[in-house]
Amino acid sequence: MSTYTTPATVASDNGTTFNVMVTNSASSATSASATLTVNGSSAITITTHPVSQSVTIGQTATFSVTATSGTLPLSYQWQKNGVVIASATSSSYTTPATTILDGGEKFTVVVTNTTGTVTSSAATLTVNPSPAVDVVTYHNDAGRTGQNMNEVVLTHANVSSATFGKLDSSPWTAWWMPSRSIFQT
Repeated sequence: MSTYTTPATVASDNGTTFNVMVTNSASSATSASATLTVNGSSAITITTHPVSQSVTIGQTATFSVTATSGTLPLSYQWQKNGVVIASATSSSYTTPATTILDGGEKFTVVVTNTTGTVTSSAATLTVNPSPAVDVVTYHNDAGRTGQNMNEVVLTHANVSSATFGKLDSSPWTAWWMPSRSIFQT
């Protein structure tokens, strides 16, 4: 009697066929083929769940997952607050440009193979408002001295939304702000 032991098998060895040829001085014979079945874990395991993201309004956020299984292929379906996101079927998902209304949304992914499904833990999207930007204005240098001694930095604290950028009722249009007028006829 003779035996053959394979090296350690992997999922890709599944379906491999083996046969043996026996010879002696008078003749030879070949056995029927035997097919190797590799029994591995077919259960899906999520090894890296999506991570919560924090972005500024207008930016996108990307969520990703890593999953393994002895039975391939794996398929993916992303969800937002439990609702399927159309065409979001890869191991990562990038949101469209965000708005403040997207803040607090929860993203999960359902990973599926022929033996079952598993859902990732939820990742939360935080959307932050755009940071305030100060505006530096330069005042008219009527004397053409090249010096601007009255520069003002406009901030939320020193600009009145009631007057900044309002139009004058005179025959010309005037845009004005403290210490400066720009006239257009």
